[in-house]
Amino acid sequence: MRICLVVLMVLLCVQSVAAEVTVSIPDVSVIEEEYLSVPVLVSAGDGIIGGEIVVSYDPGLFSVREVVVGDFGHSFVATWYTDSIGVFALSDGLVVGDSLFFVVQFEAHGSPGESCVLGFSRVVLTDETGDCLEVVEVPGSLTIMPEYVQLVGDVNCDGVVSSVDALLVMQHVMYGLDLCSEHNADVNRDGVVTLVDARLILGMVAGNA
Repeated sequence: MRICLVVLMVLLCVQSVAAEVTVSIPDVSVIEEEYLSVPVLVSAGDGIIGGEIVVSYDPGLFSVREVVVGDFGHSFVATWYTDSIGVFALSDGLVVGDSLFFVVQFEAHGSPGESCVLGFSRVVLTDETGDCLEVVEVPGSLTIMPEYVQLVGDVNCDGVVSSVDALLVMQHVMYGLDLCSEHNADVNRDGVVTLVDARLILGMVAGNA
């Protein structure tokens, strides 16, 4: 019953004056005919309970292999469209601060150098009262490259070590998420990718490693 009520609120909600929420996708790269996990991130401000996000892409260059649940796993439904992937998700409590809404695994079918925008065709997020939140959308991009970037800590092969790489390592350890480069993810070179590697990547980002 609670889930049905929240679904109805998402469909009918009126935008509130609550704190602004940011939804973002990083700029990432993938090798031709390989696949890559791309996170859809939410900066939840005062908190959100769930909602719906539809991510658009170029189906001529990429296809969606899998959608993985993030921090909103109480109820999770993914819907495939011709040129987009939609996710409706709810948490079992108020989610505050930075969080992972879901992860999309893309497979590249285009040629090196080709790219597309990973944008948003629909974003509706609600707080615990059912009010729609004001959302700032920050789209990303997905580029096909000829070969892997061998850079320790660069898990998503975009040529940069960032907190996104640490997040992907945590998702790999907890949910079995496939990584663009497990070699880059194994920061301490012990032969396995663990939460220790995620912590070391965060240290690299902070300049402590």
